[in-house]
Amino acid sequence: MQNTCEPSNGPSMESRPEAWDFKRLFQPKTAAVIGVSLKRDRHPANVIFNKIHLRYPVDVFAVNPDGGDLFGQTVYTGIQEIPQPVDLAIIAVRAEYTFDTLKDCIDAGVGGAIIISGGFAEIGRLDLQEKLTDLARRHRFPFIGPNCLGIYVPGHIDTFFIPSERMVRPESGNVALVSQSGGVLVDQITKFAEQGIGFSLGVSIGNKALIRELTAVFETFSLLDGFEAMLIEQMVSGLELIIGAKMDDQFGPVVLLGMGGTGVEIYRDVSLRLAPVEIRDVDAMIDGLKAAPLLSGYRGHQAVNRDELTRTLVCFSKFVMAAADMIESIDLNPVMCSAQKCIVADARILLPPVDGPTAD
Repeated sequence: MQNTCEPSNGPSMESRPEAWDFKRLFQPKTAAVIGVSLKRDRHPANVIFNKIHLRYPVDVFAVNPDGGDLFGQTVYTGIQEIPQPVDLAIIAVRAEYTFDTLKDCIDAGVGGAIIISGGFAEIGRLDLQEKLTDLARRHRFPFIGPNCLGIYVPGHIDTFFIPSERMVRPESGNVALVSQSGGVLVDQITKFAEQGIGFSLGVSIGNKALIRELTAVFETFSLLDGFEAMLIEQMVSGLELIIGAKMDDQFGPVVLLGMGGTGVEIYRDVSLRLAPVEIRDVDAMIDGLKAAPLLSGYRGHQAVNRDELTRTLVCFSKFVMAAADMIESIDLNPVMCSAQKCIVADARILLPPVDGPTAD
């Protein structure tokens, strides 16, 4: 393991696919939300369906195998039952059902899909993700994701499964953002709104199964009306982790390591240690995760570079100890770890509250 906290360089990313026509996906007139719940009103698919139905000029249809009624609208049992052509399918079903759902969309002549569902390469199930990619490439069927928020086009469509009242959205403008991380994209959209910057398109590409490299992103979005130029930051692949720290009043800095995305949000798969963290502590933190086998190479997936992950955590711990008096908490989320390196894709630091003026 390297004993330095200086960044290391890895090899270049995978080769790129050729650009595809994403126009119907980004500029849909009709959309289907597949995977709505008939029991949970706040299910992500329901949030998306209701938002599009109430706020955007897109004819939207709900799909659930049981059929029924949702918010007063017909729920269709399958994409083939919808009475008009569908430009965009928004897929929010369990990972193991996604392949058959995508195939149904292709057979029905849908223009493209956004796969909201997680449970693919980000948790080591590269096999499931590659099945989707192979199917789509055979039929030249464009999709975004999986494990993403999808797209936001002001005044036209919003597939983010965030209730409208919880997100500040900018006015229409000329700047578009494409982000691997949905959290980064939402933060930037909020900043655009606060600074009065006009916004034309936001795309969360998640695991980027089809759009995997910078040139492919450029070629894809350059086909859209109004495109002029693009500023792109590096996109990375690997297993999604979270590293964080919080200043505890009694124990001092506490360091966290966990599985990213749904791993921390739903399963709470995390390990905690008091700072400073040494190499032996990192080993115990990694082995203490329920999903530890994913880091070692599960189902043929490449193992992460454990030395790089250890170096990252040890260096992070040193930073936390040095800044303990100046911060309240810090999150590195996501941290993308591959067989070559670990890259921090986004970070957030919360400062302690500032005391107001006191009376004499």
